Amino acid sequence: MKQFCILAQCRNRSSEKLIKNLQCEDTDVYTLTYKHAPVFGDSIHMPNSTWTTGRNRLLEHVSSKVHTYKYVIYLDDDTELNTNIIDKTGMEVFKENLLKYKPGIGFPAYWWHSSVTNIFDRLGIIKNKQAFVKLKPTSQPVCYDHCVIAISTHVIDKMLPYHDEFDSTSWWVSGDIFCTIARAVLPDSILQFNNVWSSNKYSEPYPNNSDSGPVGLNFFNHVLDTYTTKILKIPLKRGEIDTWIYPTNRELESTYTYKSINISKCNNLSTQDIYNNYYLFKHNMFWDKISTNQRQLMYSKKMQQTR
Repeated sequence: MKQFCILAQCRNRSSEKLIKNLQCEDTDVYTLTYKHAPVFGDSIHMPNSTWTTGRNRLLEHVSSKVHTYKYVIYLDDDTELNTNIIDKTGMEVFKENLLKYKPGIGFPAYWWHSSVTNIFDRLGIIKNKQAFVKLKPTSQPVCYDHCVIAISTHVIDKMLPYHDEFDSTSWWVSGDIFCTIARAVLPDSILQFNNVWSSNKYSEPYPNNSDSGPVGLNFFNHVLDTYTTKILKIPLKRGEIDTWIYPTNRELESTYTYKSINISKCNNLSTQDIYNNYYLFKHNMFWDKISTNQRQLMYSKKMQQTR
């Protein structure tokens, strides 16, 4: 079986074709289009979807076999992966890192992450070669970008779907909520790889994005302080609620020792252990709906075979 599953939303035919080219012997690729009719027959067409709802729809699409992979890799179509390793692509290095370190959540460095601030620019160009050479192989930011992120399938049905309650205000919030939940569930298995970094050469502003200035920061802090406290049953490490702290982002590497994902622990951890009833019902509804659809599909196929 293939080890990786790439899920990507595509804005045009060119990006859809480029993403599909990432399919190879160890990777399946699934795409969702939201501005154009899909080029490929197995692509999902979801007009007017948000970043969050599109990602959730892609997860629903592959749910019947998601656990046959080791990692699901979400990828924005305007994002590229860069590396300084000769004769390898950024995606190849990223996948190698995942298999080597086995994180619960893994992602490449990005220009605003605290460990790489002032080393890359948003286009992926190295601005400070001396600082780049001194980078540690890995680090553990508190907050991280979701333009490229890999999630172990041992924990994916506990961490996802993304929360879409705040999409009407800001499409960024769902990623920040995920970061907060991840720090509660997997505090020592979240890893950034510094030998591969992402860039946004064709980035467009989100339709809804309230992230600028004190008003935006206060909004993010309010969401993370109130909403995540309401839904989470597991307290964060150090007994505090970490708010969105960009741009004074802190590293966890001096506080936590990284560990590969504990598979048995994840398998034993139930959603009832993670979420309060406020969110538990909605979370389970997402996966129960998928399970019901799968059973209906299997029944339909069985009936066709008996005719």
